[in-house]
Amino acid sequence: SLEVFGGVSCGLCVLPEPEELQRCVFPESLVAMSESGRVLGEFSVSVEFTRRVLQPCLLLHAQSHGAIDGSPCGTTVTAYLNADLEVLEEDYHEYIKVSPLNITSF
Repeated sequence: SLEVFGGVSCGLCVLPEPEELQRCVFPESLVAMSESGRVLGEFSVSVEFTRRVLQPCLLLHAQSHGAIDGSPCGTTVTAYLNADLEVLEEDYHEYIKVSPLNITSF
């Protein structure tokens, strides 16, 4: 039996794909540059058809990386969406790497 969602091969079955959802599937990446041409950060996002708990869904994955005052930082978001674009599950991580402080005694 075929499930009504997405027209790409997903596992062992081929799923019919609504045109509206097909337009939501893409990969993209951007690089932020300073006026002098130095790379300030990167952003990437992708949306693809997948399965979660044996149900067809969309997987959204977004990442950004850059630096704040010379300290590397970034954000990662992973989300699973149903055919109505409702969030089924979301995972969000942020980080900033700071250098250890030099503490001197008086």
